[in-house]
Amino acid sequence: MRSLCYSACFFVGIWPANAQQQDNAPAFPPVSNGWELAGVMNHPPLKEASGFAASTVHPGILWTHNDGGAGSNLFAIDSSTGAVVATSKVPDIPNLDWEDASTVLFDDKHLIAIADIGDNEKRRRDCLIHLFQEKASSAPGDPSALSHYQSIRFRYPENKRYDAESAAFDPVSGHFLMLTKSKTETLLFEVARPAKSDTLVDAKFIAALAKPATYPKTDSAIVSLKRGIFGVSATAADVSPDGRLLAVLTYTECLLYRRNSDEKEWHAAAQRAPQVLPLPAVYQAEALCFSNKGTELYVTSENSPSPLYKITVPPLE
Repeated sequence: MRSLCYSACFFVGIWPANAQQQDNAPAFPPVSNGWELAGVMNHPPLKEASGFAASTVHPGILWTHNDGGAGSNLFAIDSSTGAVVATSKVPDIPNLDWEDASTVLFDDKHLIAIADIGDNEKRRRDCLIHLFQEKASSAPGDPSALSHYQSIRFRYPENKRYDAESAAFDPVSGHFLMLTKSKTETLLFEVARPAKSDTLVDAKFIAALAKPATYPKTDSAIVSLKRGIFGVSATAADVSPDGRLLAVLTYTECLLYRRNSDEKEWHAAAQRAPQVLPLPAVYQAEALCFSNKGTELYVTSENSPSPLYKITVPPLE
């Protein structure tokens, strides 16, 4: 643990967080619906993990953040234990309603995107994507270790307003994907990076995501109940590093949409029935990401303490 803490504290360059990690975490199943328990996230300042992004600079680290109203902090998670090994504050960027995170590569810079897109009351005229740069050579205490790079402001077509909790970066197109939250349908939008930072971007509608053709059988009455209550409500999303898979998290499943190698956009893939991976035993799943190599998926819940589960990504058909 000491060596892990040293390396993580070095790259984040803010402060160690192990001292605040609690040891009284409840027991979670070591294996659940094919997902393996990687660790437990039990860190009081991390109250509601609402997004995941796998670091491309520091393998084995996942970045996460709280939901809206819980402070502008980014937490570095050791993916092998679930421990919060460092915390980075970004007080100049308000957390209106941060809902998801993703890994981005722009201009040969490794970035973490935070999507400020939540809008339960549907009052927002526009939403934001905040980009923070990861730096491998920062010394401990150096505030430039995770620095603000750019913020992108966007709005939906025809000035419509949607609640959303899911965002991802498409490495093929270089655009961001936004997915609305609704129990009846999930709308997929695309947001391009503007030429100038102060430009308001109009999101482009792509398609309504196809629902699963069938659901795997489950003996869990809770899963069946949640399906009835929440439907296909999307709570997180990520695109695999090779751009072939779009993973969409709901309260009961992880849905995998596969893009063919000759497809550059998501329009066709989004309308094909997804592969369904039943979720492990998580309370309220709201954070999901691929590992930095794309071989595994990680998921956790918006709860504390919360289990960190992983599963091997099914091979492309």
